[in-house]
Amino acid sequence: MQRMKIDKSVVLLVLGIVMALFAGFFVVKGQEYYNKLVPVIYCGEKDIPPYTKIKEEDIVELKLPQIVAQKQRMFLKKEEVIGKVSKALIIANTPIINNQILDVKNNSNILASNLTQIGDPRLVAYTIPANPMTSVGGKILPNDKVHIIANIQIRVKDQEDKKRVSKIIVPYAKVIDTVGKEASIRGLTFAMTPQQVLDVEYALKNGSISFALLPYEYNKDQENISTSDESFTERHISTKGE
Repeated sequence: MQRMKIDKSVVLLVLGIVMALFAGFFVVKGQEYYNKLVPVIYCGEKDIPPYTKIKEEDIVELKLPQIVAQKQRMFLKKEEVIGKVSKALIIANTPIINNQILDVKNNSNILASNLTQIGDPRLVAYTIPANPMTSVGGKILPNDKVHIIANIQIRVKDQEDKKRVSKIIVPYAKVIDTVGKEASIRGLTFAMTPQQVLDVEYALKNGSISFALLPYEYNKDQENISTSDESFTERHISTKGE
């Protein structure tokens, strides 16, 4: 029988392809093994100031041996860093470690965390002095909503005498913390806008502040009411015929 002649170049080509496949396989496996030993960790692209919410564009990748990353409690997933808040200055190009950031979702005992979770960047935290008599017996708790009521004397334009007025100046204010509780209550901390803070400051300097606790469902048609000397007299005291 006549043997089929095999072109050596074809054999070499096939062997080359097989060897390339084997080499590629081991390169991939080697890269996977290397990535496990030397994973990607994350650092700041530039200095990240304290109390800054970290965004994806704020961080860059860096490779370090896994044993080092785990020992130093570094983050191996960017999702573990993005959206967190820096507790201290994070220096550029240095790995971000666990004790440098604050997870606002899992730290409900931290006041800044509570304020952040409200999701309104206009709001600030502000504490108003309180006692059991002004705060419903001290029964107001964090997450309750209250009306903040000012009882003040104001000078009306073109009139010399001051007039007494009671008015809801901050409706539906959310309590985010308390200073003391019940008989020992000394203050209530609210999430308010800067303008509301200034209004409260004005009322405290010109009169007093008290609080009305709201039920979970409340008639919002009543939030703009007020009482003055004239309106109180008109509603409750008749002077006709006197």
